[in-house]
Amino acid sequence: MEKIMDIGPLTEEDLPQLLALQAELLEEAGDLDRMRALLAVIRLDPNYTLLGVKKNGCLVGALAGIVCHDLIGSCIPFMVIENVIVTDAL
Repeated sequence: MEKIMDIGPLTEEDLPQLLALQAELLEEAGDLDRMRALLAVIRLDPNYTLLGVKKNGCLVGALAGIVCHDLIGSCIPFMVIENVIVTDAL
């Protein structure tokens, strides 16, 4: 059976396509150089997960997951999913 989509970590090579996805959603230009710098910082933080979804090698979706520590109850960490974006072209 053929895979339809691939899910994996976002890379620096994905950033131009991520910028295009964001422009689709926000209708404003982003800053590729700033995104590259922030990706380098985020990669050093084990509490961040950045995932991309690709169809035929093209980025069609992305999300950020951030693990939060919790001091309530059993102190079990939880993940917040943010910045979910999927192209309209699907």
